[in-house]
Amino acid sequence: METRVRVQFEKILASVLKPDLDSNSAPEASEPSGLCNYEQLEKWLRVELFVLGRLFIELFLASARRGLNQKRGKASGRVRRRQFKGFFGAVTYWREGSHGHFPLDNLLGIAKGGFSHSVCLLACNLATRMSFAVSAGVFGRFAGWSPDPGSIENMVLGIGAHAPDYMEQSAPLRDADTRQVLVIEIDGKAPPTATECELKKRSAKARERNSQIPEKNAGEASNKGEGSGSRKRCCCQRHRAKAIRHRARKKKKEAKASKRRHKGKKSKKEKQQSSRNGQKELEDSKTKNGRSATLVVTYVLEQGPDGLLHGPKDKRVWADFGPRVNMMQWAKEEALRRGFDPQSKDIHLVMDGEKCLREGMRERFPGATIALDIRHAEEHLHALGKLIYPGSKPEQKSEQDSFVENYRAMLYDGEARKMTQELQALVDEANKQKKKDGRDPNDGEYQSLEKEIAYFASRLDMMDYGELKKKDLVIASGQVEGAARHLIGERMDCGGMRWKVERARLLMHLRCIEINGEWEKFDAWLSQKNYHQLAQGNLVRRTSTKPPPMPPPEIQIAQAA
Repeated sequence: METRVRVQFEKILASVLKPDLDSNSAPEASEPSGLCNYEQLEKWLRVELFVLGRLFIELFLASARRGLNQKRGKASGRVRRRQFKGFFGAVTYWREGSHGHFPLDNLLGIAKGGFSHSVCLLACNLATRMSFAVSAGVFGRFAGWSPDPGSIENMVLGIGAHAPDYMEQSAPLRDADTRQVLVIEIDGKAPPTATECELKKRSAKARERNSQIPEKNAGEASNKGEGSGSRKRCCCQRHRAKAIRHRARKKKKEAKASKRRHKGKKSKKEKQQSSRNGQKELEDSKTKNGRSATLVVTYVLEQGPDGLLHGPKDKRVWADFGPRVNMMQWAKEEALRRGFDPQSKDIHLVMDGEKCLREGMRERFPGATIALDIRHAEEHLHALGKLIYPGSKPEQKSEQDSFVENYRAMLYDGEARKMTQELQALVDEANKQKKKDGRDPNDGEYQSLEKEIAYFASRLDMMDYGELKKKDLVIASGQVEGAARHLIGERMDCGGMRWKVERARLLMHLRCIEINGEWEKFDAWLSQKNYHQLAQGNLVRRTSTKPPPMPPPEIQIAQAA
C-alpha cells in the first residue's frame, strides 16, 4: 500500500515539474504525460489527487487495523471486507469482528451505511437548498461522483432525526453585562402535502416499477408489441410511457365490454356515488392540501449607549408540524436556555391575532409585552375602508385611502381604543337611522362591518403601539414572515412538490439549522455524538429508509404541558 501511495505521488510530482509546453494535446488521467496549460493541469490534477486521497485513506485504515491488532493481541472474529464511499470515492479495507461489532470501526468512528460522515453532511446541506436530484448533480460536478437522489433522501432522514436534540443544547446565552430584550415571533405556513389519492397512485407506480425487469434487448420487446404479457418491459421513460398508454386503452376496452354485458341503466344511487368519486379526484388534483407548520423566531435586541434597542442578534429559527402548543412550549424552553426567565419583563412577543396563540403565549410568558403584527391590523383597516366606501371609482378609492390613513395614524399613536369606539359609533348611528326609517336594525346589513370592528375590540391589549414605540420594541412580525417564506416557500413550496409530512419535517429541521448559520456547529456536534456512541459499542447509522414516527397529537400535548 505504501508503494502505491509513493508511485501515485511521484506520478503527480513528475508531471507538474516537467510541463510539456510544446504540446497542445490534453494528457490522459491514466498517463503522467506533460501538462501544457493551466486548464489541463486543474482537470488532470483533481482526478489524480482524488486517487491519491483514496490511497492515503486505505493506507490509514490498514495501519490502524495493524496497530489495533498489535495492541489487543490475537484478533477475535472473522476477517471481513468492507467498502464505503468517502469524499474521495470508494474506499475498501478489512476489519475483524462478529455479530455486527467491529472494534476498528468503533475506534475510528466509522458508522454503518455506505457513506462517510462528511459525505452525508455535505449531501444533506445541499438538500436543504435544492431538490434531491439537483443536489446529486451538484455533488457529482464537484466530487466526480455522487450518491443517487434516493440515497440523499435517506441521509436526510437519518441525519435530520438528530436536529431536535441539537437545537435543545446549543442556544446562545444571554449577555449579563448589557440589557437585552428577547423577542419571540410566531406564525405558520403550510407546505403542500400529498393527498391519500396521490399516495395510492405513487404506491401503485412504485410496485409496477419494482416488478419490471429491464430487457436485455429493448428493440426485441418493442417489436414484439406492447400488448404481449409473456415478457416484462423495461423501465426506461419511452417504454414506460407506451405501457401507460397501452393500459389506458386496455382499461377503456374493458369498460366498453362491461357496459355491453350490463346493458341495464345505473341506479340513481350509483350515479351519485360515481359523480362524487370523480369530483373528489378532481378536487384532490387541484388542492394544495397544505399541512400547517408552526414557525418560531427568537432573537435578542441589545440596548446601546443611545438607549435604543439594536439588533437582531443571535437569531434562531425553528419549525415543526403538529399542535401549536408544542412550538409555544419550545419557545418557553428556548427562553430558559438563553438565560431569560419566562416571568421576566425583558421578553417581547409578536404574532398575528389568532386566539390560541395569544392565550397560549400569554400563559407561558405572563410578564412579557405583546404586540399584534401591525400589518395584520392594517389589512383589517383596508377591509373596513372597502366596506364603508364600496366601489372602485377614483373618488371612492380616494375616500377609502383617506379613511385608512386617518385610522392608521391613530393606531401608531396608541389610540386603538378610541379608533374602535369611533367605528362602533358609526355603526350605532347607522342602525339608529335605519330604525327611524322603519327598517329592521338587526337585518344583518352591517354584519361584516361589525365583525371587523370586533376583531379590533378583542385585541386592544395587543395594540398599544404608541407605548411600544416609546420602548423601541418591535411591532411587526417581519422576521418570522421572512423566515416562513425562506424556510418553506423557497424549498418546499415549489411547483409540483407534494410532501409526506413525516419526511418534510426532517428536511425542514435541517433547513432551520442551515438558515441559522449553525451547520458547522451541528456537523461537529453530531460527529462527536456518534464517536462517543461508537466508542461505547453502540450501533450508529447515518442513513435511514423510514422517518421516525410522529407522536399522536394527544401525546404531544401531554408532553408539552
